[in-house]
Amino acid sequence: MSTVTINPALNLVVPLNDKRSFVHCPPMTREAFASCWSLLAKTWSRLEGDNLGITAGAAVAAYALADIARQDDPEIPGSDAAYRSFMAELRRNASYIGPMEEDGFGPVPLATALKKGWINDDDQDEIDNALVFFTLGSRLLPKGRKKLIFSLMSKLRGVGASSLSATEYAASKQNSTQDAPTGATAEAS
Repeated sequence: MSTVTINPALNLVVPLNDKRSFVHCPPMTREAFASCWSLLAKTWSRLEGDNLGITAGAAVAAYALADIARQDDPEIPGSDAAYRSFMAELRRNASYIGPMEEDGFGPVPLATALKKGWINDDDQDEIDNALVFFTLGSRLLPKGRKKLIFSLMSKLRGVGASSLSATEYAASKQNSTQDAPTGATAEAS
């Protein structure tokens, strides 16, 4: 298994259950983080305080974020506006890479793929939790701890890391599947 290298250009790659599709997510920008740092810090503290670790934490991070967002807005019981806003930003920056019916092979914004139904509910749940956990770790952890967390996340959750942009990653996947042998035998002419 390859070692995960953490650098500022590190992008998370989450393979979907169909084995042909991926979600590619760059780290959250400093500006976007500045708009929701409190919510993210409280969510990470909750995961750490509950000793959820990488296996459980990466599986429930979006749920914890939603729960913290509801608690942060006591004026409006059941409000999850901060959660919905954060998730919309995360989905806007993440890309779906995979088959798109007649439209070819991504990338397209994750939000588009979700609206068109190219991602099932189970995959969406896994993606949301992985993206939130990745965002928390990539923005809140010291560099030394990031490498450990993402190396373990790669081994335990099956996600990957890439320094390629979504477009470059899609091209590499599309080229690798087009050029790959199919196992079929050519007929003699």
